[in-house]
Amino acid sequence: MRCGKAQRWLSLWLDGLLSEGEQEALMHHLQNCVHCQQLWQQWERAQAVLRSYPLITASPEFERRLLRRLKSSKPSAPSVPAHWLLHPAVRLASSAMGGLTIALLTLLLLFRSAPSEPSQPSYWLQHELEPNVAQLLDLPVGRDPSWQKDASPSSSQLPSPSWHS
Repeated sequence: MRCGKAQRWLSLWLDGLLSEGEQEALMHHLQNCVHCQQLWQQWERAQAVLRSYPLITASPEFERRLLRRLKSSKPSAPSVPAHWLLHPAVRLASSAMGGLTIALLTLLLLFRSAPSEPSQPSYWLQHELEPNVAQLLDLPVGRDPSWQKDASPSSSQLPSPSWHS
């Protein structure tokens, strides 16, 4: 028997709720475990102290007043009804919100962790081309950013026809 189970059974044994087989198993464990023996001695001391106090009986008037007060008081309602939390719509909505949160966080992490510069040197720079030429060759087709540098809000974002000439 493990200590956790033995420690749970100590209280049950004091209350007389263990079967004979369970009591024997508990006694066997207590004979072999110093830690549980010490705990058992603490339980016995606490029980002895509690038994040393005189028994107090409540007067019949006390019982009547207590029962009257209990009947007249209204039980407090929970702030959120528990059945709401088990409703399928609430469960579905909370699952959907959790999924959306995870998806947004994943996208955020993916875009934030994307390297701004290529991790390998340019193929063209490796073959001893000028850096400005290599930069132009590395751009995707139709993606020359130079025409967007001085764009105003009123101007078109497309290159002018003179750009092609």
